[in-house]
Amino acid sequence: AFTRVLEELTRRKAVVYVHPNNPDCCGSLMSYVPAFMSEFTQDTNRAILSLVYSGATRKFPDIRFIFSHAGGTIPMLAGRIQELGGNVPALKEKVPDGFEAELRKFYYEIANSANKAAIAYPSAPNSSFSIRT
Repeated sequence: AFTRVLEELTRRKAVVYVHPNNPDCCGSLMSYVPAFMSEFTQDTNRAILSLVYSGATRKFPDIRFIFSHAGGTIPMLAGRIQELGGNVPALKEKVPDGFEAELRKFYYEIANSANKAAIAYPSAPNSSFSIRT
Protein backbone atom coordinates (compact mmCIF):
# COMPACT_ATOMS: atom_id res chain seq x y z
CA ALA A 1 0.00 0.00 0.00
CA PHE A 2 2.93 2.38 0.63
CA THR A 3 5.11 1.47 -2.35
CA ARG A 4 4.64 4.80 -4.15
CA VAL A 5 5.41 6.73 -0.96
CA LEU A 6 8.52 4.64 -0.30
CA GLU A 7 9.64 5.11 -3.90
CA GLU A 8 9.38 8.88 -3.52
CA LEU A 9 11.16 8.82 -0.17
CA THR A 10 13.93 6.80 -1.83
CA ARG A 11 14.17 9.29 -4.70
CA ARG A 12 14.66 12.03 -2.12
CA LYS A 13 17.02 9.92 0.04
CA ALA A 14 14.75 10.94 2.88
CA VAL A 15 15.19 10.77 6.60
CA VAL A 16 11.90 9.62 8.12
CA TYR A 17 11.19 10.22 11.79
CA VAL A 18 8.60 7.74 13.06
CA HIS A 19 6.60 8.54 16.18
CA PRO A 20 3.87 6.23 17.47
CA ASN A 21 0.23 7.06 17.75
CA ASN A 22 -2.85 5.53 19.29
CA PRO A 23 -4.12 3.21 16.55
CA ASP A 24 -7.87 3.02 15.99
CA CYS A 25 -7.80 -0.74 16.44
CA CYS A 26 -6.56 -0.84 19.96
CA GLY A 27 -6.88 2.45 21.80
CA SER A 28 -9.84 1.45 23.92
CA LEU A 29 -8.83 -2.11 24.83
CA MET A 30 -7.87 -0.97 28.33
CA SER A 31 -9.67 2.28 29.01
CA TYR A 32 -7.97 2.51 32.41
CA VAL A 33 -4.43 2.50 30.92
CA PRO A 34 -3.38 5.52 28.83
CA ALA A 35 -2.50 4.62 25.25
CA PHE A 36 0.97 6.13 25.57
CA MET A 37 1.79 3.43 28.14
CA SER A 38 0.82 0.43 26.03
CA GLU A 39 -0.28 1.21 22.51
CA PHE A 40 2.54 3.56 21.54
CA THR A 41 5.16 0.86 21.97
CA GLN A 42 3.02 -1.61 20.07
CA ASP A 43 2.43 0.89 17.28
CA THR A 44 6.21 1.23 16.92
CA ASN A 45 6.60 -2.55 16.92
CA ARG A 46 4.00 -2.91 14.18
CA ALA A 47 5.71 -0.24 12.07
CA ILE A 48 9.14 -1.88 12.38
CA LEU A 49 7.83 -5.40 11.75
CA SER A 50 5.86 -4.15 8.74
CA LEU A 51 8.88 -2.42 7.18
CA VAL A 52 11.16 -5.40 7.76
CA TYR A 53 8.87 -8.30 6.88
CA SER A 54 7.22 -6.59 3.92
CA GLY A 55 10.72 -6.41 2.44
CA ALA A 56 10.67 -2.60 2.39
CA THR A 57 13.95 -2.20 4.26
CA ARG A 58 15.77 -4.25 1.64
CA LYS A 59 13.88 -2.83 -1.35
CA PHE A 60 14.32 0.81 -0.25
CA PRO A 61 17.71 0.96 1.49
CA ASP A 62 18.23 4.68 0.87
CA ILE A 63 15.52 5.74 3.32
CA ARG A 64 16.89 6.42 6.79
CA PHE A 65 14.34 5.71 9.51
CA ILE A 66 14.55 7.13 13.01
CA PHE A 67 12.26 5.45 15.54
CA SER A 68 11.10 7.19 18.70
CA HIS A 69 11.52 5.91 22.23
CA ALA A 70 14.34 3.44 21.50
CA GLY A 71 12.19 1.51 19.04
CA GLY A 72 9.30 0.66 21.36
CA THR A 73 9.76 -2.79 22.83
CA ILE A 74 11.67 -4.06 19.81
CA PRO A 75 15.02 -4.01 21.68
CA MET A 76 13.62 -6.43 24.25
CA LEU A 77 11.91 -8.61 21.62
CA ALA A 78 14.53 -8.56 18.86
CA GLY A 79 16.23 -11.82 19.82
CA ARG A 80 12.89 -13.60 20.09
CA ILE A 81 11.68 -12.19 16.76
CA GLN A 82 15.00 -13.14 15.14
CA GLU A 83 14.68 -16.74 16.32
CA LEU A 84 10.98 -17.19 15.62
CA GLY A 85 11.11 -15.41 12.26
CA GLY A 86 13.99 -17.62 11.21
CA ASN A 87 11.67 -20.60 11.56
CA VAL A 88 9.04 -19.21 9.17
CA PRO A 89 10.21 -19.69 5.57
CA ALA A 90 8.20 -16.77 4.14
CA LEU A 91 9.65 -14.39 6.76
CA LYS A 92 13.17 -15.76 6.50
CA GLU A 93 13.04 -15.18 2.74
CA LYS A 94 12.30 -11.47 3.33
CA VAL A 95 15.26 -11.06 5.68
CA PRO A 96 17.97 -13.52 4.60
CA ASP A 97 20.54 -11.81 6.85
CA GLY A 98 18.19 -11.96 9.84
CA PHE A 99 15.87 -9.58 11.65
CA GLU A 100 18.61 -8.03 13.74
CA ALA A 101 20.60 -7.15 10.60
CA GLU A 102 17.61 -5.15 9.41
CA LEU A 103 17.30 -3.40 12.79
CA ARG A 104 20.89 -2.18 12.49
CA LYS A 105 19.79 -0.14 9.46
CA PHE A 106 17.57 2.03 11.65
CA TYR A 107 18.31 4.87 14.04
CA TYR A 108 16.64 5.27 17.42
CA GLU A 109 16.09 8.31 19.59
CA ILE A 110 15.86 7.53 23.26
CA ALA A 111 13.55 10.19 24.77
CA ASN A 112 11.57 8.66 27.63
CA SER A 113 13.57 5.46 27.14
CA ALA A 114 16.77 6.07 29.04
CA ASN A 115 16.28 3.12 31.34
CA LYS A 116 18.37 0.03 31.96
CA ALA A 117 16.12 -2.46 30.14
CA ALA A 118 15.90 -0.44 26.93
CA ILE A 119 19.52 0.63 26.77
CA ALA A 120 21.15 -2.57 28.08
CA TYR A 121 19.91 -4.70 25.18
CA PRO A 122 23.15 -4.61 23.18
CA SER A 123 24.79 -6.67 25.89
CA ALA A 124 22.12 -9.38 25.75
CA PRO A 125 23.43 -12.87 25.01
CA ASN A 126 23.46 -14.00 21.39
CA SER A 127 22.66 -10.56 20.03
CA SER A 128 24.56 -8.32 17.71
CA PHE A 129 21.86 -5.63 17.57
CA SER A 130 22.63 -2.32 19.22
CA ILE A 131 20.79 0.97 19.46
CA ARG A 132 22.28 3.82 17.42
CA THR A 133 21.43 7.22 18.81
